[in-house]
Amino acid sequence: MVTTRARKKAVLAQEEAEVARKLLLPFRLLDLPAEIIGNISDHLDDKDLINVRRVCRALSAHVAHAFGQRFFRHLIVILHPTSLTTLFEISRHKTLSKYVHRVTVSGQRIGHTLFTTVNETAHNDLQASVERSRMDLLILTEALRELKSLQNVRVDRSSFRCDAGWTQNIKIKCGRGLMFNKDSVTWNGDTSEHQNFNRVYELTLQALVQAQMDEKVELDLQFVNPNEGRNTFNCLVDSESWREGLCKRLRYFSTVGDMDLDWLGRLLSLSTGITKLKLRQNRRKLNLLLLAREPGGAFSFPGLRHLNITRAVLHYETWLVFLRLHAAVLEEVVLHSVGLQNGTWHQALATLETMPRLNNLSLDGLLEQMPYQNASTDPLDWNPGHLSLRSQAAIKAALSVMRAEPKTVAVDWVWMRPLDGPNGEVYYHAVDCRGYTAIANSGSWDF
Repeated sequence: MVTTRARKKAVLAQEEAEVARKLLLPFRLLDLPAEIIGNISDHLDDKDLINVRRVCRALSAHVAHAFGQRFFRHLIVILHPTSLTTLFEISRHKTLSKYVHRVTVSGQRIGHTLFTTVNETAHNDLQASVERSRMDLLILTEALRELKSLQNVRVDRSSFRCDAGWTQNIKIKCGRGLMFNKDSVTWNGDTSEHQNFNRVYELTLQALVQAQMDEKVELDLQFVNPNEGRNTFNCLVDSESWREGLCKRLRYFSTVGDMDLDWLGRLLSLSTGITKLKLRQNRRKLNLLLLAREPGGAFSFPGLRHLNITRAVLHYETWLVFLRLHAAVLEEVVLHSVGLQNGTWHQALATLETMPRLNNLSLDGLLEQMPYQNASTDPLDWNPGHLSLRSQAAIKAALSVMRAEPKTVAVDWVWMRPLDGPNGEVYYHAVDCRGYTAIANSGSWDF
């Protein structure tokens, strides 16, 4: 019995001594479970996360998930061999490739909207050479095929900028470090070579089809002055691959500038899966933006949540039908400098007020041809103000008061630009939005 007790005391003493010895040893980060190290890495800032990966292979493996999620979810590429090759290498990486959920293909060109101080002539020639040989299509196709976790592909003409701090959301711009330095610049203007910029749309969609990804990913398309690339875009909308499959994958559609309304109508009539729609004209004399197409009537997008229309003239009855069709699903509506042909905004505001999911509303320049009976007659009263609301309660409160006492203000060039309509009519009168944001937020109805 005594021997047994002594043995137990000896074992206990050894264990305590071992614990004490370990407490005196320096703390080793790798002694922590891998899950805890991974959770810690989620809270590191970008620079610290990158430095931790450089310590050793073991730590790099532990923080791989945080690193991949933070930096590789969205890749941006241009049709240049350096950029495309970087994308391809990432797509073949067994770890990082699985974190890539979105790829943006930009149509920007070196020497036109991208200017580099690092061998600009050589980079320009390289970009032209892959275009002539169609190697850009081949590399992009293979890269898309390898990205098994890819969910969304966006095509535009502006995302690949030289400046690193352009956006709050982290995106890898493939090849940027090899082609540009801190002195490189981006110019957002258009050039006369629209065809070379616009080929990115047709090429990217071809790559998706050839990679057999056209039924797996969602599409975002952002156009600038599509009327200037009319032949390219007409071929895109009329293609068999677009009509039979790709049109159903379109989720975000944006167009800015001069647009072919027939092309726009054909595209929207097929793309019923759109969830975000942004339309803006830049011309002084605006075309009538019809949100309908015969014989189907008003466009219907069952999942439309975000609507943004800027500098446009809408047909009164078609606009009301369109709003009512989407009243149950819209969450955000932005209307800036929009003229209403053959009617007033009263019924449209009533429809907006009843939308059950609308929680973000921005109104600035709801224009009409004729003033209301109680319109302002003060010659200095030219600013109609704007409405910006971020909750359903505030939206209902503000619109209710606006409809109860509708007012208009005669606009001029100081505060707002009148719109010239398609039939020579001029939209000089704007719905008065002043004060309603404050009223809705405060709950006070005293003017």
